[in-house]
Order: sequence, then structure tokens, then C-alpha cells
Amino acid sequence: MKIDAVELTLFAWDDIPPTKYTSGSQNQSGKSNLGLLRIKTDSGIEGNAFLGSATNPAETDVGALIRFLKPVLMGKDPLAREDLHAAPCCAGACAWLRAGPLAPEGPCPSARA
Repeated sequence: MKIDAVELTLFAWDDIPPTKYTSGSQNQSGKSNLGLLRIKTDSGIEGNAFLGSATNPAETDVGALIRFLKPVLMGKDPLAREDLHAAPCCAGACAWLRAGPLAPEGPCPSARA
């Protein structure tokens, strides 16, 4: 089984009441967008994840997901979770996935000798 499609659909979210989760996280505009990330396999199995919130629109992450994550996932075994988790870092996508001191050091953990 291999991943053969990574798709992202954005939806407008209008008429949001003023939302405040913390002092630095609030939405006064009444608008945001949500995203539906769909990953499909050649066996017909698919997984879905929702992106975005009232204070963090999905469009914030769309470009990086499609530009960096999609090429890394295509053709991979979806059941190899550890390899999939390490793969973006090996492809240079850690700049947006993990910043600063959280970025992994040393050789790629999914590299096989």
C-alpha cells in the first residue's frame, strides 16, 4: 500500500462571533477559513484531517503543506509511521515543522544504511 494523493481543500468560515482564547489569540474580523487535508492510498483507503480555527486560518499552512509535505509523502507506505514522521526533516522541511532548538540533530533517523 502506497500514498498516491495528498489533497487540500479550503472552506470560507464567515460570521464567526468575536472569539478570544488567550490575550494574544483572538478573532475580531468574523472571518477565517478551514481546510480539509485528505490523504489517499492506492488501496482506496483515505484519511482526513481538519486544519484551521477561528484564530488561526488554514491558509497559514497550506503553501508549506503542499510544497514540502506532499512530495515527501507521495509513494510512501502509510503504515510506516516512524519513517513518515522523520521524512519531512530529511527533506529540509524542518524549517516550518520545527523551529530553533527543537529541530533534530545528526543524520536523518529514517535513513537506512
